[in-house]
Amino acid sequence: MLEGNKLILDNKSLRIGKIHFYKNDEIIATFESGLQIKGMSTYLNDRLKIDIEIKKAIKENLNRKDNFYIKTSDPNWYGDSYNLYIYTGGNTILEAPTEYVDMETVRKIHYKNKYQLKHNNKTYTIVSSYFTRTELTPFGKRCEELEKQFKDLGLRGPTIYDIEIILKHFDVTKK
Repeated sequence: MLEGNKLILDNKSLRIGKIHFYKNDEIIATFESGLQIKGMSTYLNDRLKIDIEIKKAIKENLNRKDNFYIKTSDPNWYGDSYNLYIYTGGNTILEAPTEYVDMETVRKIHYKNKYQLKHNNKTYTIVSSYFTRTELTPFGKRCEELEKQFKDLGLRGPTIYDIEIILKHFDVTKK
């Protein structure tokens, strides 16, 4: 059973390092253990429970058609951690990701991927931990252009944050 960021087997709790979803002999998505799964107001870290059969394996073998875990070493964690491999055939389906705007600032727009995990007639939304891409807003492009112009003049400042404030409060044109 997958419960939060732990794997519960025979009443023992094992720490998950990464969760890999695989199908047709290849990994189709990988998530760090800190991933958020949103479904029925739940997050992976605390309350999510997915009742799946998981077997222990010695090494990664994507030719199998079941769920398994292997022991791995994680330099950022004291103690053992395990990578979980979930087969996305049969009654567990991971749909292709959709990109969405996760965060928008005055200068940048940050995007993440969102996946739909379907297991035994329940649907969970999995949100990747990392931005898939970042794009500058028109204002952000103007800030970076001005920063480059200052550097081309041999100036070590102002910073991009100073330029943002300057552009918000003053009309700035190049002579």
